[in-house]
Amino acid sequence: MALCYVTAVVGVAYWFDKKLSMANGLGVCGTGIGTFIMAPVTQLLIETYSWRGATVLLGGVFLQMCVCGALMREPQYILKQRKNQRNNDNNNSGETLRVQEPEKVRRSLTPAPLEGQLAQHRHSLTYRGAMVCLQPRREFSEDNRATSCPDLLLQVKLPSRAPVQRPHYWLDAGLFLEPAFLLLSVSTLLLFMSFIVPYLYLAEHLLRKGYTDNEAAFLISVIGVPNTLAMVFLGWAGDKPWLPVSKTYAVCLIVCGISIFVMPLVVCSYAGLMTAVIFFGLSFAANYSFTPVLLVQLVAMERFSAAYGLMLLVQGAGNLIGPPLAGMISDLTGNWDLAFYLAGVLTVIAGFLTFLIPLYSKPLPSRKKSSGVTQV
Repeated sequence: MALCYVTAVVGVAYWFDKKLSMANGLGVCGTGIGTFIMAPVTQLLIETYSWRGATVLLGGVFLQMCVCGALMREPQYILKQRKNQRNNDNNNSGETLRVQEPEKVRRSLTPAPLEGQLAQHRHSLTYRGAMVCLQPRREFSEDNRATSCPDLLLQVKLPSRAPVQRPHYWLDAGLFLEPAFLLLSVSTLLLFMSFIVPYLYLAEHLLRKGYTDNEAAFLISVIGVPNTLAMVFLGWAGDKPWLPVSKTYAVCLIVCGISIFVMPLVVCSYAGLMTAVIFFGLSFAANYSFTPVLLVQLVAMERFSAAYGLMLLVQGAGNLIGPPLAGMISDLTGNWDLAFYLAGVLTVIAGFLTFLIPLYSKPLPSRKKSSGVTQV
């Protein structure tokens, strides 16, 4: 699942530039659509073929992702760039690296003293780790240029006396020592420990309260509709200067926590439960849309790949901890109420932690045109 999700999301960045944030919003909204469709379909399969038959059929549906993956293609300019790079490596023994620029992404780059890094779209989900890190200079010269994307025309002359050192993009645990990143990590851990509780246990909670299987499945599917709409809207709004991303994200988490907390309180009212799950779907969509945006604001671009990978690791850890913890609480108390209350409180705490992030974040170099670099 992790390999499929990350591959699909990161692949969007190779095809979109100006409307990348909107493209990401449209891409991830498929999770909401899937929630809306598959919850009642799964219930129907279980009733018809039992849980074993339903699992086999769902596995067959999941295998159709192989068809989608087989149809994915890298842009032609990426393939040409790799071919040219191999040819140049063979001819020049690695001393000179030439990257061919495609017509569709030709940009005019103005030199600026940004310590060897080139600006990219601030909402890019993938910083491809192609940057050649050189020592910062006061003046931008041919010796300290760096390739931040494979689709930009650059020429990097590597010094023959010493090899260029590249940081370990896949593991940069030092990010956890930075207060702003640590706050976002703790907030994400609490969120992913908690939001999974309604997805996994709301139906079981409703069955114990006398609701039918179809009523419970329908409530789960309802989460997908507002979730999908919110992802698209927030993907569009994320590019706008009038939206304070960190504050909006914090408010969404607080609303998400409150909606989880009230689910046991309104369990006797189907309309009340419907309202709670709608607010849950709307508010949780902010995580998909805003997490990459926050990371770009908190860390330098050359560390973005590592930061995004670590955030995915934190999310996975939260999903590992949350469900068994909620199940243990249910076993000890004999109902699901306390598990929902705890999940709601933890999500609200995650929201307040996000409010604190701007207090500890360091201002990064401007990536606007005024800084002398054309934003890609």
